[in-house]
Amino acid sequence: MVGKHEEAIKQFNLALKLDAEHVNSLHNKGVSLAALQKYEEALVAYDLALQIDPSYEKLYMAKGYVLMQEGEHTQAKTLFDTFLQLSQEKNQELVGQVELWLKALDSGEIQEDHYQYLEDAKVAMDKGDGQSAIQLLDKFLSLYPADPGVLVQRAYIAAQMGQNEAAQQGAANAQKLAPNDPWGLYFLAKIELAFDN
Repeated sequence: MVGKHEEAIKQFNLALKLDAEHVNSLHNKGVSLAALQKYEEALVAYDLALQIDPSYEKLYMAKGYVLMQEGEHTQAKTLFDTFLQLSQEKNQELVGQVELWLKALDSGEIQEDHYQYLEDAKVAMDKGDGQSAIQLLDKFLSLYPADPGVLVQRAYIAAQMGQNEAAQQGAANAQKLAPNDPWGLYFLAKIELAFDN
């Protein structure tokens, strides 16, 4: 799934050439950089976006996630608390995700190798083993249930396996979390094609 994020970064960079202050592109570029474990570069993107729009609550969640991965737990908690204050009942799925991270920080149970689940899921898919791929994605989602990219990929695999109800539900959840995410829209189109077949 590395290629997905590398391609996404290229697209976000093109968007930022047109508008260097496009906060959504900076945010999503940071998310892809974080997924590639390029945490310092992700922090640069988030900090630029926060300078432009300090009320963009998802940035506090995203930056907190990176700091959590880097072991800066106190700063991560502060950012997560800011996210929760700004959210004020919006984005309940994301609120649930942040609360899960705060709980993990409080208990000291931070799992840092979670991206391996995604890599293993890709290997399973390449072998045509959709069931194993779904199980691996579910392990990732048990830690990060509000990741729209993984939700929509899971939905696509479910659609390929003829699990239409699960696919539709997963796609709806992903679209609700990130309605304009280009990777999500790409997979939603693939899901529709899978239904047509």
